[in-house]
Amino acid sequence: MQKTTYRKFQNFMLFISIFVVGFSFYIEMLNQLKPCPLCFMQRTCSFLFGFTCMWGMFVASVRRARVVSLLQCIFAGLGLYFASRQLWLQSLPVEVTEQCMPGLQAMFHYFSWDMILKSFFWGNSDCSHVDWQWYGLSIPLWSALYFVSMFASSAYVYTQVFFTMRKRAKF
Repeated sequence: MQKTTYRKFQNFMLFISIFVVGFSFYIEMLNQLKPCPLCFMQRTCSFLFGFTCMWGMFVASVRRARVVSLLQCIFAGLGLYFASRQLWLQSLPVEVTEQCMPGLQAMFHYFSWDMILKSFFWGNSDCSHVDWQWYGLSIPLWSALYFVSMFASSAYVYTQVFFTMRKRAKF
């Protein structure tokens, strides 16, 4: 993979990531939605993915480009996990999700930090509500589609950079 092609991929993925993070803040402000723990983790993964894309635009060596692409795959995979977990919680019946943990404000007031961290990775009852849809798809489903496409893009870039490294070609 040539350096200009690599930078174009990073630039495109950075643009998409900025759009996704900005749109998440926009619909939060527009609809007065409070993000649940899994939404917050998805937003964090999108931000970290975008940060690695910005870092990747300034990489000068093939080895570092490979590390950046691997980090992008990791952040996209983590975001896909959080989106899938939220989709699974939304598919459960209401009776089951009511037995989940309380909201974040109550948790910060009454629970220890390890329980709060557990709710950020496993979700709570706030994560099971479908508050907003576009074309019949909920926010976590759109987020999962974004993370799948970013994982596929960064995996493609990783394989291309890996083969460039194996050929010992200049980047």
